[in-house]
Amino acid sequence: MTFLTPVPSITKKLLSVSQFAWDNHVFFEFYPDFCTVKTQGTRETVLQGQLRGGLYVFPPMHKVQPPLAFSAEKSSSHSRFTLWHSRLGHPSPKILKVALRNSHIPCNNFPDSVLCESCCMGKAHQLPFINSNSEYHTPLQLVFSDIWGPSPVATSTGARYYIVFLDAFSKYSWIYLLNSKSEAFTAFQQFKSSAELQLNTKIKAIQTDNAKEFIKLSKYLNENGIQHRLTCPHTHEQNDSPKRKHRHITETGLTLLANAS
Repeated sequence: MTFLTPVPSITKKLLSVSQFAWDNHVFFEFYPDFCTVKTQGTRETVLQGQLRGGLYVFPPMHKVQPPLAFSAEKSSSHSRFTLWHSRLGHPSPKILKVALRNSHIPCNNFPDSVLCESCCMGKAHQLPFINSNSEYHTPLQLVFSDIWGPSPVATSTGARYYIVFLDAFSKYSWIYLLNSKSEAFTAFQQFKSSAELQLNTKIKAIQTDNAKEFIKLSKYLNENGIQHRLTCPHTHEQNDSPKRKHRHITETGLTLLANAS
């Protein structure tokens, strides 16, 4: 615990819920007669407090000093677990027990799970996105769009960017070269006129990220009754279809260049 503030006039040690949750990556669940503290990742209960006199009281928490190497066998099982867990690179309890048994080191009383702050900080990762179950039944029902660039080498016309429009139903894509990102609005107008004429249907919705080049596009979409779906900030996975198309295009281009050289 950090940022402790002594208050001599009170007889109880008070805990800041927000600060404790922020520092330890946990969250609180409050009930009429008790509360629990759980880890954000695994939702494992690490503390439980009982309601007494209008306050939730937690059992005393003592700081465990790292045991010395020569006294590891005589220390508590929890301290020995922490010591070997740190020495061997923070493996899981199951792997740690296997390694110690193979080295003939007693570990029968080791816990099955321990909250390690270093593991929480070093091994935390974003959970994978769930695959979308959305189904599309007609062309131009939804169009994904994204801009790639700048390219280190310009085309003969000076283009360093391209914008892709990907139909969610057919997976067919249209690509327009751009000299700058500001040309995205003009490219969409050209795409809209061509695609709607060829497919004899109207664009119902378009999905983009929150890039600045699509701001001017929003007004035009509203005037034409087209829904503009925006992804959440810093979640490129929500607009993954054009991102995969970018990878396919660039990999194909680089492969062709490598083969031609």
